[in-house]
Amino acid sequence: MKKGMICCALLATASCDSSPRSTDNQMEINSPGNAAAQNQDSVAVPKANGADDVDLSAYVGKYPPEPVNGVRFLEHRQVRGPVEAVLPDVKIRRWIFGNTGPQTPIAARGTLIISHGCEAHNCSDRNWAVLIDQSDGSAQVCYFELQEMGDQSRWYTSQGSELRNEECPSK
Repeated sequence: MKKGMICCALLATASCDSSPRSTDNQMEINSPGNAAAQNQDSVAVPKANGADDVDLSAYVGKYPPEPVNGVRFLEHRQVRGPVEAVLPDVKIRRWIFGNTGPQTPIAARGTLIISHGCEAHNCSDRNWAVLIDQSDGSAQVCYFELQEMGDQSRWYTSQGSELRNEECPSK
């Protein structure tokens, strides 16, 4: 009887722990198999609690999933907001923000901060790049899919979208 009461007391105490838990699975909502996420226009990300005020140049040399002050590059408000503003295609946006395929280290070219990724085992046929201009906060998004576009890539900017005869930059 005493053992049973002790066991119940331990279980009750353990279940009353209300402290927040952080997990690496917070990005599960972005996974292609999550039907709830696929019905949303915007991909949900964890709140950054102001940590995303860091200068984007702090990400240069890091891979997009590597956090700086607890915020991953593609979750940063200075990246996510401008990208969502220029990229109306929810399917492409969801693929970029939820990408688990290969990604190159973030690069800088002048005032541009560049992130590049692709589909696993299919990088040359399907890839993307996000370019953020630190001088004005604007975004350009490049998307390439060989079967649909041939040798051109689609570029999204604040001016709309256009096909260009160039690859999505990785640096």
